[in-house]
Amino acid sequence: MATQLIETVHVEEATRAEQEAPPGIIEVRFYTAEPLNREDSQAAYDHLWANGVDVRKVYIHNQKGLPYMGVVYNRPPPVTGIAALPLAIIPLIAFGMIAVLVGVGIFQLETITNNIAKLLLIVFGGTIVVALVARKPLEAAATRYVQRI
Repeated sequence: MATQLIETVHVEEATRAEQEAPPGIIEVRFYTAEPLNREDSQAAYDHLWANGVDVRKVYIHNQKGLPYMGVVYNRPPPVTGIAALPLAIIPLIAFGMIAVLVGVGIFQLETITNNIAKLLLIVFGGTIVVALVARKPLEAAATRYVQRI
């Protein structure tokens, strides 16, 4: 069941109340002086869905007095701590470049280039072998899952 957040005719008031609301399923009602129809509710639903809102339902109610459009949606919890993640990659790139330069300086470049084909063969061959070995259990698990449904 949705928590009715606010009943208002002012969009600014509804916006402020929505920003202060806790996460969960919320219902907001927008009252108008003009009668509403199904196209209005569908347009509101499409607009909210296109802007990434998890809309549960949009409905129109015409009672005595003002008609209103009710919007029921899921307000997710705020996301934090992700904004600094791209900044953490920059030192890793610099560290990787320095490690490569030190590795090339310690080992001769000629030795690395002579053995690169062998290294690539080992890496790609190992990847193919691991994929072939893991394919059968995954195939069997998927088959059992489909049979269970």
